[in-house]
Amino acid sequence: MVTVALVVAGVVESCVKFSVP
Repeated sequence: MVTVALVVAGVVESCVKFSVP
């Protein structure tokens, strides 16, 4: 599912940005 992939990518990106400012 493309939608699921985009959501997962967004969550991972958010976690990375929050973890490393």
